[in-house]
Amino acid sequence: MMSWWIWLLLVVFMLVMLIVGAVFVVWRGLALMRTVSSLGATIERRLAPASTQEERAPLPRPVFTEPLTVASDRYTDAQAEVLARRETKHRRHMAQWERWLTINHQ
Repeated sequence: MMSWWIWLLLVVFMLVMLIVGAVFVVWRGLALMRTVSSLGATIERRLAPASTQEERAPLPRPVFTEPLTVASDRYTDAQAEVLARRETKHRRHMAQWERWLTINHQ
């Protein structure tokens, strides 16, 4: 049978460990709260310009809500831009090949 002072030591040790554990949990919780708060502030700061731009520029209407001629005109304009970009790229390539040919034939 254990004497009374050993039980007293065990109870005191248990209470000290419970208090230390509670203090540790509160301390880590406060540190986590500061980290989450700074993360939220960083996210808000980075997303703020996007939200102000969205408020300034109205969204375009969906194509299916407009007449078919509008969609057709958009498609035609987009295809014209694609062809113009391809032609510009082709001209740049041809100019580069001509420069290489003149350099190699000298």
